[in-house]
Amino acid sequence: MTVDAYLANMYGTGVKLKDVTKCIEMSALAQAQYNYMIESYEWDEEDYNKWIEEEDNLSSIWFADYMSFKFTAKFDKDDDDETKSLARKEAEDLAKSLAEKKTKKEFFDWIVDYEKKLQAEKDKDKKEEDKTEVTYEEEDYTTEGYGYEVEKDLGKWIFDKDRAENDTTVIYDKDNETYTAYIVLQAKYRHEYNTVNVRHILISCTATDEKSETYKEAKKTADDLLAEYLKGEKTAEAFGKLAKEHTADGNGDEGGLYENVAKGQMVTEFNDWIYDEARKEGDTGVVKTSYGFHVMYYQGAGMIAWQLTAENGLTADQYEKDFEEMGKTHKVDIDYDNAYKMEE
Repeated sequence: MTVDAYLANMYGTGVKLKDVTKCIEMSALAQAQYNYMIESYEWDEEDYNKWIEEEDNLSSIWFADYMSFKFTAKFDKDDDDETKSLARKEAEDLAKSLAEKKTKKEFFDWIVDYEKKLQAEKDKDKKEEDKTEVTYEEEDYTTEGYGYEVEKDLGKWIFDKDRAENDTTVIYDKDNETYTAYIVLQAKYRHEYNTVNVRHILISCTATDEKSETYKEAKKTADDLLAEYLKGEKTAEAFGKLAKEHTADGNGDEGGLYENVAKGQMVTEFNDWIYDEARKEGDTGVVKTSYGFHVMYYQGAGMIAWQLTAENGLTADQYEKDFEEMGKTHKVDIDYDNAYKMEE
């Protein structure tokens, strides 16, 4: 295939090499300008504290965890008012009964007992072998990281300044005819943990069969690289040099370094390794994920998580302002009449 034919196939008839080259040059220049601007911003704790006080940013900083269970008032829309009222009272009484429980365990145990009774009623006419086996897990009824808001009834209640762990309430949803019981697992909080700085060398491998040659070869490569590192200087710089030479990840030029990695940002196995409570600076290892084998180097603690969120927000806000200012002095004219016309 010729270059012109390839470009026409990829981008459309009429697109020439000079056009693509110009686009790539402009894109690289724009990226360099963006990087320069982002790296020029500096923030301190005073900036962080000011940013998190702004109304639009509260939901990015403040969170709450709770467990809940919903009861629906069951009636037909054509039922009379008395029938509807009785149905609402039955659902409300159940929710209030649950809300009387004052610990997470009591709350969850009540839910399980209730669910089992409902399931037993469904299965009462079934043969033993046909009955449904159900397991109940706390996480199925738990919400973690509920972001700050005070427009809804739940938000007003759970983010009240006096709210505390194990507080309970019942909230009625008129639109859906439900009564939901809530218990606070963790009252208003922000992420105070330190993020992580970590280096890695990725050996790509999507194979899951440990007996396959692909799996064995990738694992051996990872093990050999770790052994090579351990025989050397055992420094972050030495690991970074190996990463630059061998990693299949896109951050090889940075020596495989990921800075300020927050909890849950990486795939589970990667996340679990870097956030192991026993982890200390200089630790190494090999971790298998769906991407392949990762030769790991724990570089140390990063920024406090909530401050990282604030810094990212401050940076985004400042860049948007600067970009708008640049637009006033660097005009861009678009010929919309010809923008979508291609040369024959």
